[in-house]
Amino acid sequence: AAVHGHFAGTAGSAPNTNKNTAAPVVGLALEYPLQSGYALRLDGQYTRGQVANTGDKLLSVTVGLVAHF
Repeated sequence: AAVHGHFAGTAGSAPNTNKNTAAPVVGLALEYPLQSGYALRLDGQYTRGQVANTGDKLLSVTVGLVAHF
């Protein structure tokens, strides 16, 4: 994954305000079929992030309706 960090109003010892970083991503997705051609989807992704050298971790969870055609 490519991660971009931007911090507004940084102080003297604050991390770099603009930095792009590459980090590994682990993800898992589950789909539950509903009617013909539709499914409910749960998707999760986790990465170390390393946004502007802060070491932050990023976890995203998405729930959605998927149309297969």
